[in-house]
Amino acid sequence: MKEYKFDDYDGKKYSFEGYYAIISNYEKINFYNDNDEYLGNVITDDMESCIKDLENGANPIVDQWEDGAGTTLRMEGWTNE
Repeated sequence: MKEYKFDDYDGKKYSFEGYYAIISNYEKINFYNDNDEYLGNVITDDMESCIKDLENGANPIVDQWEDGAGTTLRMEGWTNE
């Protein structure tokens, strides 16, 4: 199994159709639409698993990831931040 070092992924951008995600820190991934408007974030205590999923082609919105507070990710946004 590949071991993930967070520093190697800090600020890494993952692009999807209509939006992109940037790993913000060891527990937070920020999401933006293609117009650079903030959609929300995912808070995780298992960033290694999230990175592994992203590296293997996961699409967080299509795959209906949750934000850490039980809210499903949507293209329209999902937080009040």
